This record gives sequence, structure tokens and C-alpha cells, in this order.
Amino acid sequence: MEKSKLLEILYEWNIWSGKRLNTGFGREVIERLLKFVDLPEVLVFKGVRRSGKSTLMFQVIYKILNRGVDPKQTLYVNFEEPFFAGETSLALMEQIYGVYREHLNPDDFAWIFLDEVQTIPGWERWVRGIQEREKGKVKILVTGSSSALLSREFSTLLTGRQVSFEIFPFSFKEFLLTKKIEIRGKEDIYGKKRRIKYHLAEYINWGGFPEVTLNQSEEVKKTLLKQYFEDILYHDVVERFRIRDVITLKRLAINYVTNAGNLMSFRKLGGDLEIPPDAVRRYSGFLEEAYLIGFLSLFSYSFRKQLRNERKVYVIDTGMRNAVGFTFSKDLGRNIENVVYLELRRRGTDIYYWRNDREVDFVIEDGGKKVLLNVSAGIEIKEREKEGLITGAKSLGIQEVLLITEDTERKIKEKGVVIQYTPLYRWLLGY
Repeated sequence: MEKSKLLEILYEWNIWSGKRLNTGFGREVIERLLKFVDLPEVLVFKGVRRSGKSTLMFQVIYKILNRGVDPKQTLYVNFEEPFFAGETSLALMEQIYGVYREHLNPDDFAWIFLDEVQTIPGWERWVRGIQEREKGKVKILVTGSSSALLSREFSTLLTGRQVSFEIFPFSFKEFLLTKKIEIRGKEDIYGKKRRIKYHLAEYINWGGFPEVTLNQSEEVKKTLLKQYFEDILYHDVVERFRIRDVITLKRLAINYVTNAGNLMSFRKLGGDLEIPPDAVRRYSGFLEEAYLIGFLSLFSYSFRKQLRNERKVYVIDTGMRNAVGFTFSKDLGRNIENVVYLELRRRGTDIYYWRNDREVDFVIEDGGKKVLLNVSAGIEIKEREKEGLITGAKSLGIQEVLLITEDTERKIKEKGVVIQYTPLYRWLLGY
């Protein structure tokens, strides 16, 4: 690509051209992330497309500018830029960096922001090379729409040299901030309870994708969610993994989105959809890497037992489920369970489910401590929700369990097990 054209593209995206970057709403992860900004490791933001990774990069740029960094010490590159189509290679990365150093920042420290870098095969090799060549003179931050952002071939190149953060659509607390509701403590929740519960219903129905959240038109929201589904499917799965049987892949994806919260097996699903089990397994792995879905394994001390048993499937966003899945009602219980799953993922804990003749929705392992959690939808709490927790607690030697409810808040002891009832809105807000 000609240098003049490349420089024109960079001026279009970067703050040193006078452009104002859209920083959106503050994200909860930003303070944790900033602790690593001055360390030499590459910062990697992974997550589903349209979840706000680019906006988060822009927030970091302004944070470092507020510390007195010259705007020309920052370089932002979006590798999904249409003008880069057909040019995505290590040679392009080297040319971009060379043009930046030649025309804007020849010698000073540089902050390099590489957006959707998974489009460049072998990008890790270039990053490792720049780190070694410009040691002490660059800080690199990258984003990508794949959980396997570091390719198997090159992952060892950045072993011990990168710190990864998973970025999800808005949490409920972030969602409330877009509605100008800030929660400063437990007492604040009680004072704003009516508004909080009103927006919780909206959050469960439409999910937390930033652009969807900020748009007021239901027609636009639904159109955006359907388009996101298509973009994930085609850009992050079909193109990346060179899938030929797109119809089969889409049928499988819609089945998963529709049946979020249910148990599944590759063999049974293959029989139902008339797809070979090996294809189901392979395609499912691709959909999970693209962050469209996530799986939970059975909690067991036997790894073989985990592999043999069915897994539970969840979707990246309840709004997408409602817009794309074949649901004949709002299916509130499954949506609430999916919201809890996503919040547990944000909190970074290891998650499983448990069952024998009873079932526990989530077994959480955090710092060696196990927590059992069931989700109850509706005002009336079903007996099976309590019984599942009690049975699971006795089997796993746990004294106290958690039951997420619509509005009930109390603590009881039944059959030797303490059950803490906590309303969903309070649990999501961390109180």
C-alpha cells in the first residue's frame, strides 16, 4: 500500500489528527486494566464483537493522555478497516509501524493499539519482534473477537509476555449507568428499587450490547441483534475457519441460542439435526471460540466423568437469544439463568453445574471455596430449587448455599443446610 494512502487512513482514526474518539460509558474493568498499563506485557482484550473492546481502547488512550502523554505517542490501527481488505499481512503491520515512526514519532516511547488483530495471521510473531527490537520503547495493546486469539502455532511466542482480559457486553451495573442510575451502596438500592427493577426487565429482554442499550427504537434494537448474530457467524466463524457448509453451521447456532440453559450432547444433537457428531463437536468449538455460546461441564472430581456427561449451553447475550432464537414466549426462567451465567463469567470464577436425581444450576469454584447457586424465576419459589441445593450441598459437603430469587430476601436453615435467598437485582449489583 502506498505510504500516502496509509497515512491518510491513520489520520482518519487517530487522536493526533484532531479526531475525538468515542469513549462511551466507563467500564468496570477499566480500573483493573490500568494497573497493567505501565508493565511491559502485551495487554489482550478478548470478547464477542460489538461488546465495546474498541471503546475500551479509546478510554485507555484518554487515560494515558491525562497523564501528560503526547497524542503523537499513540497509534491506533483498526485491522477491519475496509481499505485493508486483501492486505492483511505481517508486511502491512510492519509498514504501518514504519510510516508512524517516520512521520509522527521517530524516537519517543509509543503506545500501540491494534484492534481486531486476529485478522492478521501470525500477528504474535510481529508483536514479539517489535518488543525485542524496540525494547523499553513500546507498549502494545490488542483486541480480538476470539477466545483463542493467540494461535496454537505462535502462542508460545508470547507466553509470559501477555495479560488477557475478557470483555463482555454491559453488566447490569453498567447498564444502569446508561440510564443515569448510579448505585453507591446497599441503602442506595432500596431507595431506587422501583427504577432498578423496571430496568432489570429491560436488561433481561434486550441484553447488554452497548449500541443496542443506547438505542431507543425496539425495531432498531432487534435489527442490530440479528445483524450481530450474522456478523459473528460469518466473520468470526465462516471466514476464519473456512466453513463450507454454512447452512448446517447456522442451524446449529440457532439451536444453541434457542436452547440456552439446557443440557445437550453432541451425539444427540447430531441425531436431532441430522449432522454427524464430529461436525457438531467441531462447529460447536468454533462457535464457542467466537464467543457466541459458552458451555458448562458437570462438576466432578473425575475428568473422564466430566467429558462423558452432557454439557449446558448458554448464549453471549439474552437480547440476541430473544431476537434470533425460536422462542415462543419470553422464557423468563432461561433468560434469567443466562444473565446469571454471564455475570459469573464477568467475575472470572470457574463455573460448573451439578446433578444426580436433583440439579444445581451453578457450582462456583473461587479460591478453593465452592459455592452452590440456583436461580428461581417468578414470585413463587419452586420446591425443586431448594431441594436441588440441599441435595448438592450434602453431596459436596457444603454448609451454606445461595438461591437467586425475584424479590425474596431471607436466610433459612433446612435439613442442616443454610439457604441464603437473594434478589437477582441485588446479586447482580454486588450487594
